[in-house]
Amino acid sequence: MPPSEHMKAPVACPNCDSSFSVSRDKEGKRAKCPKCEQPFVIAFRDETPAADDLSAFATSTPPPIPTTPIQTPTPQQFVTTQTTEVSRPPAKKTIALPQWVIIAMPAIATLILGYFLGREHIKYQMRSALSDVASAFSEGFKGASDSESTFSTFDSAETPAEPLPQLPIGQTYKGDGFAITLTNAKIEKPKVKDMMGDIGMAKNPDVVLSFTFANTDDRKILRFRKGNQFMAGHFRLRDDVDNVIRGINYGMGSEPVGALTGSEDISPGKSATHVELFSVPPPKTEFLILTVNTACVGGDGEIEFKIPATSIAK
Repeated sequence: MPPSEHMKAPVACPNCDSSFSVSRDKEGKRAKCPKCEQPFVIAFRDETPAADDLSAFATSTPPPIPTTPIQTPTPQQFVTTQTTEVSRPPAKKTIALPQWVIIAMPAIATLILGYFLGREHIKYQMRSALSDVASAFSEGFKGASDSESTFSTFDSAETPAEPLPQLPIGQTYKGDGFAITLTNAKIEKPKVKDMMGDIGMAKNPDVVLSFTFANTDDRKILRFRKGNQFMAGHFRLRDDVDNVIRGINYGMGSEPVGALTGSEDISPGKSATHVELFSVPPPKTEFLILTVNTACVGGDGEIEFKIPATSIAK
């Protein structure tokens, strides 16, 4: 049906492109845009009725209703989706150690190491293995030196060195700026001080050898030097049939009461006491030979003390 002349239709201003409705009987006439106020000639865009004319839509046909039903997800589809989400690998989590654990770890490791170093059978095995390696290396080096005459400085026919003089208990050896005296030998349970400063009694008796170190220099300070825990130290003990008597070590941080630790200074003209611990020798031992490396007080060379079994107090 043709549009009525009194019906309104949309018109657009050619200047500002504003849209508004005008009666169709105004077509071809001049008008002023209510927005930009510029004159223009009214021209309708198409034959579509205005949006505010409800009569134009009264006879319009509604859109057809779709015949295809809307599909809703079945419970099985929901289950499948949930299963897919669960199957994803979990995110990796980083575990951060508390600060007190990080601080305490070195102390715990030291205690564990000290415990195993204090186990005599483990320490002896380690010391024996290292001694065997050192002996093998020494023998091999000696054999290689003997095979090359150009590097040999010793005559094979040379007389072997004389044995060291063996001092009795109580006699003093005087060196360059120092003096060493073996003052006592006895078998008893020694007192041991641990790294925390606590003092306790050892479970088993040991041979306790007591020494006096004197500083005979008038100016130099005398310092005691400790031996290595795994190799032969400054003090070695053997019996009359050349059995080696093992030294006693109660573990890292533990020292027998009365032993010098290497941090003490012996001033000129002063003296200090020291103790060394060894295992109890086997029965029927007639005497013990103690070899002291004078490097323990800055000297050079070795000295020996002979300890009769009858002189060891029990």
